[in-house]
Amino acid sequence: MIEVHEVRLHLTDGQSVECYLEKIPPGYMGELFFPPMSNNLLKVLFRSPQQFATANECYEWLVSQALRYATEFNLAVDRIDNPCNDPFIKRPDQQIVLAKLNVAVPVLVNGQ
Repeated sequence: MIEVHEVRLHLTDGQSVECYLEKIPPGYMGELFFPPMSNNLLKVLFRSPQQFATANECYEWLVSQALRYATEFNLAVDRIDNPCNDPFIKRPDQQIVLAKLNVAVPVLVNGQ
């Protein structure tokens, strides 16, 4: 069984990018589901092209990709939520990664 850490990056248009860190020994892989670009389309899946040695590296890649998406559509991330706890990368470590990426948004765990 693959262990998963879900992270949702909420965008200023009310949609969210769903991110998944997957623990696949000896490291981590990442997946993003981007919102549909119109009501007639489905979400778009994007997977990391490589395995990362740490959850922090994988998280940084996921957030970077979500930020690129948001910028492309003149959006911004307004908050980040870990809806099922934060098993691989704790909130303080997420905030360190976000500071490195110059992102100043609240990081929530289970909506709080």
